[in-house]
Order: sequence, then C-alpha cells, then structure tokens
Amino acid sequence: LAAWGEKTNGKAKNFSNVVFLEISNGIKAGIIIDNVLIRGENGYAGEIGFTITDTENLGFKIINKGYLEKFASVTSLRNKAVKLIKEGKKSLIMNLAGNDIDKIDSAIVCEAAMADDIVAKDIIENIVKLLSIAIINLILILNPKIIILGGYIFNLPYKNELIVNPIKNYVKQSIPFSIHHIELSDLGNAETIIGS
Repeated sequence: LAAWGEKTNGKAKNFSNVVFLEISNGIKAGIIIDNVLIRGENGYAGEIGFTITDTENLGFKIINKGYLEKFASVTSLRNKAVKLIKEGKKSLIMNLAGNDIDKIDSAIVCEAAMADDIVAKDIIENIVKLLSIAIINLILILNPKIIILGGYIFNLPYKNELIVNPIKNYVKQSIPFSIHHIELSDLGNAETIIGS
C-alpha cells in the first residue's frame, strides 16, 4: 500500500518501475513493475527483512524477524547503542540521554553521530552498509527507475547526511550501470493511508 501511495501521489507517480523500501521497526519492500504491484505467489514478495548478507547469516531467523530487520532497522539503532553502553563503551549518547539509558532512542544516536561520536558513527555505518546491500540487490534484480525510502527513517534527524547520502554512495560504487533515483519519501508516514 505504501508503494502504491508513492506511485499515485508521491515521488513515483511518473515512473512505472518502483521500489518503496519501508525502514521502520521492520524492513519491507513494495514493488511495482510495469505499473503492476508485485505480490508474489503467496503475497510475500518484498519481505526483504529476511535478506541474507553473507554465509554466516544463512538460517538466521528469530520468530518472524529476519537478519536485516534485527540489525538494520530504525529500532536496531537504539538497541545496538544500549547494548554497547551496557558493555562499557563510552559515548556521547549517554550525555544526550541525560545519563539515563532508558531515554536512549534512535534520534539520540543520530545526534551523537553528527557530533562525531565514534560509537554512534559505527552503529550507523554498519546499518547503512546492510541497507546498501539490500538496495543494491533489489536494483540488480528489478532494475527500478526509482527507489523511495520511507517508514520511521523519515523521522530521524540528519537522515540525509547519515543514511540516505551514504547509501547512494555505496550504490554508485557497486552498480555497474547508471542509477536513476534513490529518494526519501515526501509523504511522511502517510504513504500507506494514501495507498489504501
């Protein structure tokens, strides 16, 4: 529905081959090819949260969560920061959270990264690399004209500087042909409502 919302009212309305990538607590893709929403045999087309990034991830699954969702979702920003701080890593993240670990959220991790905090920058860099792998594979398989990023990522501060632009750079370095568009949604969190 979010992909269809972008196709009918968003940045994809002039394109017939579109991928909408929702990056929230989970990670999913809506795929439109030749103006047709692709659902797959059982309706599971686009469940890229289960993407395997290397041989060590084969067979990874936690109930209904895949590797990419566990380690590259917006929620994983916070979870990884909390884990590292509990392990004793010193970070500006704690200062920004008022020295209260329960107040750490994904936005604080982004704020710390923009302030050149190494822990926060490493967390985001790892997430960017994982998302880039998924996007590169989608491009190579589907060759869409535009990939639109949306979901909770839309609410993060410095999303362009920390996530979108680095993804574009990795894609440009890795794809052997010209890439058309990787854009952040301008529909906010309303894509699904608009699509329905």
